[in-house]
Amino acid sequence: MSELSLDMNLLATDLWVGISTSDRIRSTAITVDGRYVRTSTAYTTYECESGSSERFLLRFGDSGIEDEDRILVFGRETASSWVGYVQILYVDGTFSLAPDQFAQVFVILADRGGYAIPLCYALLPNKSENSYRRMIGLVIGAFSSLDPASITMDFEMAVINAFIAAFPNAEIHGCLFHLVKSVKKKLSSLNLLKRYNADSNFSLWSRMIPAMAFVREDLLDRSMMALLEVLPEELKPVYTYFVAYVCGRILSVRLDGSVIRDNPLFSSDVWSVHEKTLNGESRTNNFAEAAHRKLQEAFGVCHPSVWKFIDGLRHVQHKADAELERYIIGSAPAPKRRRYLNADANLLELVRTIENREPVAFLRGIANNFLMDN
Repeated sequence: MSELSLDMNLLATDLWVGISTSDRIRSTAITVDGRYVRTSTAYTTYECESGSSERFLLRFGDSGIEDEDRILVFGRETASSWVGYVQILYVDGTFSLAPDQFAQVFVILADRGGYAIPLCYALLPNKSENSYRRMIGLVIGAFSSLDPASITMDFEMAVINAFIAAFPNAEIHGCLFHLVKSVKKKLSSLNLLKRYNADSNFSLWSRMIPAMAFVREDLLDRSMMALLEVLPEELKPVYTYFVAYVCGRILSVRLDGSVIRDNPLFSSDVWSVHEKTLNGESRTNNFAEAAHRKLQEAFGVCHPSVWKFIDGLRHVQHKADAELERYIIGSAPAPKRRRYLNADANLLELVRTIENREPVAFLRGIANNFLMDN
């Protein structure tokens, strides 16, 4: 028996799934106790279009049956041949797609020439920083050459801290989509969402608050003070929330007009998209959001059984294989829609010429080129 066959049998022996009676029959699994089962290698391997098979429950991708907070990591082991070339990662977690025995599905996507290719999917027991750190350790165990230069994620400190600890030299970026979403959530909590949706002028003023993410750091204080002077009174609590969240509360103002701030929850290098816009880089984590939608389509339900989850992963993986092949042969990704290309061009021009623009007019220009509809 080959080393791969032996290892796969060992991995398959104790895959914890907590399955139902019908799924036990389907998998011909033998129950060991209430939590541990024995199952065939059919659910720990991946069959490629060529007909060859490889490990899908990654080597080092299982934290073990003794672990009460068990973590499972799925992905193609052959990614180890190219993962060392990856410079950009997109990561995100979702809860609605997790089997009942787990709290979260966490996806790690690798940028390959504009294609976002799933590197792995992890089933996590909770949202703790420790679990994220352990998950990353399992991923590095499978892909030892992984060394990204940039990682984009949600504004969640547990995730940010875990990735900083694992990749201290990588730039950590928050997702603009989630930043904007947090502002819209604040509008909702203040019962301003109805007005936001009905009043286009009020909507524009609202978007000028997260538009500060496009301001160059050395011009941020000037822009924030200028916006505060003209902002509608109803939006000032939203402004205060945003400033405390990503900029830090103003503690005092110096004679020269500069300000002293409290430490923000997130530093500007995490939430600012000024440099990303200049460099033509993605400002959002929408690749990961799209990956979750593809999984949802494959499952057809929320919280699928573990078996349906693995089947869905493999279905999505076949589509990812096709995208990776297009990258390999030099085919460019599908272009953005015209309106998004126009918005990107407008944003680049605004950011490139920020020094020549009056602060409030700059923020208004930025706000005219994105929405908070999702």
